[in-house]
Amino acid sequence: MTERDRPISDAALDRLIAQTRAAEPAPRPDFLLALTEQAVEAMDAPRAAGQRAAAVPARPG
Repeated sequence: MTERDRPISDAALDRLIAQTRAAEPAPRPDFLLALTEQAVEAMDAPRAAGQRAAAVPARPG
């Protein structure tokens, strides 16, 4: 059995996951803010044009 064929232990797998997460860059707050602002603008666009948003059902009555 080669090293590649051996099953990985839970501890080794946990270490590998931790290393991978540590190597990933964290999302930048300014990127998340820009994404949120784009979403809000997209939701407000129909209202700004004087239309009801398509995703919002009309209120009865």
